[in-house]
Amino acid sequence: MKKIGISLIVAAAMVACNNEKKNTEELVEDAGNEMQQAYNDIGDVSREYVSYTENEAESMAQDMKTNVQVMDDGSVNISNFTAYGELQNQVKNLSTSPNVRDEMNSENAYQAFQTFVEEMPAYLKTNVIMKEVDDVEKAMKKLVADLEDESTKESTIKDHIEDIQEAVEDLNDEIVDARLRFDGYEDEELANYADFVSNVNYDDEGIITIVDFNDYETVKTDRMNMMNAQEDQKITYAQTLVTDFNSMLNNMPEYLKVDDVMDAVEDVQKEMKEYQDEKATATLDENLENLEEIDEALYDLNKEMLKARKKYDENRRDAIEEYLEELNDTDEPMSQRLKEAREEYNEEMND
Repeated sequence: MKKIGISLIVAAAMVACNNEKKNTEELVEDAGNEMQQAYNDIGDVSREYVSYTENEAESMAQDMKTNVQVMDDGSVNISNFTAYGELQNQVKNLSTSPNVRDEMNSENAYQAFQTFVEEMPAYLKTNVIMKEVDDVEKAMKKLVADLEDESTKESTIKDHIEDIQEAVEDLNDEIVDARLRFDGYEDEELANYADFVSNVNYDDEGIITIVDFNDYETVKTDRMNMMNAQEDQKITYAQTLVTDFNSMLNNMPEYLKVDDVMDAVEDVQKEMKEYQDEKATATLDENLENLEEIDEALYDLNKEMLKARKKYDENRRDAIEEYLEELNDTDEPMSQRLKEAREEYNEEMND
């Protein structure tokens, strides 16, 4: 009787263990099934490529500049978008877990990715970035599929994890490129125009004003005084103009010394020198004619400053138009579209 009791107790314990094992296996299987279904459900979400108009691209560029910070190590901080950092953390957990078949880590990585996709701000949804999102999704699907297959080698699982890590790194790199791309008009091609744009303004009539550079305003006033004066008084005003113009050149800020502007400055200097050299022996009419040449040269100087100022806006607009045109050309592979887009962008910015 004692032996029978012991046997029953052992049997009951074995049943309990088997039931517990069965319940654990069922929980794992259920979790795996839920994860598989969840992966399937996101397929269409990450492939919703977005095409932008020029105005939308301008707005997106400003949002990108405001919210995305590129760190010295190439990583990215995105304001008000914690899902991006969580995705990075969960992918890191995947690659550092001692148990490569840890389905919980895989599920957490998926959930972080799904949240990332659902909460992506509009300024991140460029075609190229969404292509990288699609690559992350595909890499995750391969991992979850092979996790369901117990015959899959551990080395294969590790390869899938490395693929996910690489895909997320590529996503980070593309976000970095996008952030810098929308700063393109501040890259070295137009670096000399950064302060120029900040300080040089113009009105509806195209008249230039320059912040904190009163010397230029003085020259403009001298020019108007000379041209509006009586003929016999123009010579006096002309001498004041020449003196103030030379003073302006001595105090001219570096940002104004762009090529086309300096070419126009040289033309003014040439006309002033010709006037100075000839005024003692020239007739009044000849002097007045030389003063008109100076006036025209100063008009051209204003025009070149205006063109240089507008070049910033025109180059940026043309570059964005060309860039969007290439990105929205869906008949070509993404790599080719991106290559051509960057070529077009660089050509526009260098013109």
